[in-house]
Amino acid sequence: MKHRNAVIILLLVSILAQGVGALLNRIVVSSNMGMPTIASAAAISKWVPINTATQLPMLADIIRVGDYALSVGDLFIITGLFISMSALWLAIPAGRKFFPLLIASVIGIFLSIAEPNRIVSTILCEIAAVGTIIAMYWSYRASLKPRVIKER
Repeated sequence: MKHRNAVIILLLVSILAQGVGALLNRIVVSSNMGMPTIASAAAISKWVPINTATQLPMLADIIRVGDYALSVGDLFIITGLFISMSALWLAIPAGRKFFPLLIASVIGIFLSIAEPNRIVSTILCEIAAVGTIIAMYWSYRASLKPRVIKER
């Protein structure tokens, strides 16, 4: 692999960013018994409305993106995913044709997680994302096999 060191560094940064995002989300959720959000006035599933008693409101879902609200932790996780997809792009050139499906799957995961009680669509998008990565890997492995030339 040509870009081995760059891929390793990107993957380590990706893991760090996603870990920081998950930790920030876990801190705010455990201190408020749910994720405080500005997107809802009532408690729905794992979200609770922001009020004066909310602890660490700067880590809550306060960043509006269309109909959705994101937290700082979510931004770290999204950044980590973007970095890991960049590492995949560098590491597996033969699998680049599958990238649109991978990006659509990741977006689908985020959209379905943001809605309460959407476990079926979340699982389907996760299966699509994992299947896409497996297809990328198989494409990469197929490109490594030596070409057998028939001799007559």
